[in-house]
Amino acid sequence: MNFFAHQDQARKTSRMLVFLFFLAMLAIIAAIDAIVWWGMGRDLPPQEQLGLLLKSSALVAAVILVASLFRSASLSVGGGKVASSLGGTRILPGDPDPLHQRLYNVVEEMALAAGLPVPEVYVLENEEGINAFAAGHQPADAAIAVTRGCLEQLNRQELQGVIGHEFSHILNGDMRLNIRLMGWLYGILVLAMIGEFLMRAGVYSGHSRRSRDNNGASIAMIGLLVLVVGYIGLFFGRLIKAAVSRQREYLADASAVQFTRNPEGIANALKKIGGLPSQSYLENPKTEEVSHMLFSTGLPSLAGMFATHPPLEERIRRLDPSFQANVAQTRPPAQAQQGPVAGLAAAAGSPAAAAHRFSQQAGSLPETAVQQAGQLRSTLETRLVEAAHHPAQAPALLMALLLDDAPLIRQKQLDVIDLEWNPETRALTESLAEQLAGVSEAQRLPLMEMAFPQLRRRGVRELQRLQQVLDKLARMDGKISFHEFALSQMLQTLIQDSLHPNRSTRHCRLKQRREALATLLSVLAASGSRSEQQAHAAYADGMQLLFPMQPPAYRLPKRWVDETAKALQQLDCLHPLDKENLLQALHTVVHHDQIVTVSEREMLRAICSSLHCPLPLENTE
Repeated sequence: MNFFAHQDQARKTSRMLVFLFFLAMLAIIAAIDAIVWWGMGRDLPPQEQLGLLLKSSALVAAVILVASLFRSASLSVGGGKVASSLGGTRILPGDPDPLHQRLYNVVEEMALAAGLPVPEVYVLENEEGINAFAAGHQPADAAIAVTRGCLEQLNRQELQGVIGHEFSHILNGDMRLNIRLMGWLYGILVLAMIGEFLMRAGVYSGHSRRSRDNNGASIAMIGLLVLVVGYIGLFFGRLIKAAVSRQREYLADASAVQFTRNPEGIANALKKIGGLPSQSYLENPKTEEVSHMLFSTGLPSLAGMFATHPPLEERIRRLDPSFQANVAQTRPPAQAQQGPVAGLAAAAGSPAAAAHRFSQQAGSLPETAVQQAGQLRSTLETRLVEAAHHPAQAPALLMALLLDDAPLIRQKQLDVIDLEWNPETRALTESLAEQLAGVSEAQRLPLMEMAFPQLRRRGVRELQRLQQVLDKLARMDGKISFHEFALSQMLQTLIQDSLHPNRSTRHCRLKQRREALATLLSVLAASGSRSEQQAHAAYADGMQLLFPMQPPAYRLPKRWVDETAKALQQLDCLHPLDKENLLQALHTVVHHDQIVTVSEREMLRAICSSLHCPLPLENTE
């Protein structure tokens, strides 16, 4: 199953959960209505009974929905909110603790390899068990948290396996699903809490000397019944949560092996969990709420039907078939699982096969991607890395990436920075631009991905302000190059995802977006062609894959920047399997002349980022 199939499966699972949640809410409303009728409406006339039950139904539905929406909204500020609520401490680049720095390096290298912005990194310092989780709605607002036990008990190879497991959840759409589960279950839990409150209020009222009737006992009984109904609903909700979570954990384990090309890392991490007294358990009272998000079981009580994770021994055996419980392991895991990622072994040679392989690698990591990311990071100028890791200097780094080579245009851009930002940032931008002179085009976009976590720390207004300044810098010469468009488009996508992480849209199909597809493929064809005739031919090759019978005509708009941005926004809602076809068409356009230019490579990466189909490092060939 590839990235697009995973996305489609997550979408189907979300729809199933919405349906089950709706059924559960109807059952709870019916049960509460029965309780209300028994306690308050049995002796009323039929019309008054109907009115009472309608009010009861509306009230219960409102309580569940409002509580669920409130909980979901409280988590919409990003995965860091979840990590902080569990006592997590955020780790920043350059942390003096060597274990902290090793963790940040592993997360950063894997993010760069996957073509994702670097997530926020947290450590649960008071937790001795080996565990971790990823939280958020989108990669742009994601956070990865690990326990102190994870840092102290695992070596770098094993830690990389655990982080690879969490990156699988980020790439496969599991984070959004997990946040929704938290919101929906909280709505049902609030109903049980209201029942408990009514029960206590009724008991207190019944014991009050001022009470002259038996209303207290009735309220207490109604509260007790509401409490029971609420917890029954929560019981079934947790069963659903556990079943969904177990299914996704096997997938994440397999993906971690694909990402790291080393089944021994994650397998040994799981073995160490089994050998620790504390295993993977957390002591935080909120553990149950996030149990489905964790790398391994968070509570010893979550077993059987409520188990959010498959049995530890079974997970290990799938990674290491030679494993036997209670037997010391001296042999390495079977090497058969270190082969190529499923879907990458398509017959080589034909353009169609190459396009297929390209689409299969979206949302995955080729064999050398993580190693390449580490090498890329180590070859960058120290001054540039420091700027990317510093919240006050990261904006200047992005501005430096957009400075023009022409002295007159560059001077005007620096004047804009002086006016719109401040003189200190102008001077820093000019200094960083000198450092960037020797940086290859392939290293520029990763620098932006490294800097993004620090940009998020500056807040919403600062992000919007930076976006406006960067747009002015890009348009300063009256035109926008493909490099400038790629950088600004990727940054805009990250900013919009960070500001509105939980937005959702209805999926559309290719035939509903013919004009947008024509615009996108035309612009991409023009970005790497030496003549209009060649651009038409490249466009025709790509469009043939999407509409073989009646392809839309080539159309390169005069205001191509605005039209392309609009087209990308419209195409982001495509069904996941349609996005897979689109990526194959994009690859065909780029490789029409067998030459991939820097402009084409950057445009392709920006397009895939806007479509939320992350490309692994250097995967444009």
